[in-house]
Amino acid sequence: MKINLVLSILFISFSFFAQTEAVTKDGKDVILYKNGTWKYAKTKKVATPISGELKAEATEFSMLLVHSYFNRDCSVFQKSLVTDFLTFKEPLKLRDEHMTKICESVLRAVIDSSKTFMDYLNTYKMDLLSRAELEAKMKTKLPAHFNTTDAEFYFLGFELMQPGSTKTFIQNDLYALVLRKVEGKWQVKGILSD
Repeated sequence: MKINLVLSILFISFSFFAQTEAVTKDGKDVILYKNGTWKYAKTKKVATPISGELKAEATEFSMLLVHSYFNRDCSVFQKSLVTDFLTFKEPLKLRDEHMTKICESVLRAVIDSSKTFMDYLNTYKMDLLSRAELEAKMKTKLPAHFNTTDAEFYFLGFELMQPGSTKTFIQNDLYALVLRKVEGKWQVKGILSD
């Protein structure tokens, strides 16, 4: 079977390579060998960029979680948790005693009860990062058990808009989360602390 090749063939400049790359009319990459044989070139997987729509949804979900901290409502956070939960130290199977501790953390997430959700939005910035972006920002690799995908986000919501400011009124733990969407529903997959 002959493949009708597009005339735009890329030649490899070093003479010791006995092959040439080409593209078929239908856009498939092939490798041509000097002996007249050919084979399909291995395609490199290109990470698909996370859609703006998905990121907007994750941002909205993050805001819902943070708003629940200011309402001192742990049910919103608890309902969004996955059973196989990630902490920086280890993965956990969430049980009732974990849920109690999580609720206590939500109730302590806002240190100054006079502050509102609007105060938070005016003081802190929220970032949604991919794993690669987070590792670049942290200048370190995440633990291997953080087996996240390209469709999952790392929510960081504890950095002050004005660095050096002393206007902190939140506890950082619940403002560094791993978020994912499963079957149309956003979930909290993990936390970036012990």
